[in-house]
Amino acid sequence: MNAIAVFVMILIVLQYALCKVILTSDRKISETEVGKVYNGILIILVILLIASIFSTPRDEPNLIFAFLITFMCAYRAFMEWKYNKESKGYIVELALFIASILFTIIILVVG
Repeated sequence: MNAIAVFVMILIVLQYALCKVILTSDRKISETEVGKVYNGILIILVILLIASIFSTPRDEPNLIFAFLITFMCAYRAFMEWKYNKESKGYIVELALFIASILFTIIILVVG
């Protein structure tokens, strides 16, 4: 469980740093025509993430959590690329997606 907390903190710091460097526009995906659908699916994914934290014992690696984080990063990267290309937010999301894939592989190998 400590690895998951460290990973989430790394993702937050990585996203903040990349947003400061890469983003060219303040337009958010929630301000586009698909904003409500995007937010609804993200809320469902966050609920599943929270449920996965409490559904597994603390001493076991939480593979469901790792896969959900990876799926959520992939979903966000796709939506940013498809509906908000001009802000270059998809580059940040792709970096987070790659980091989440690496984390999932580490969990699978070590766990």
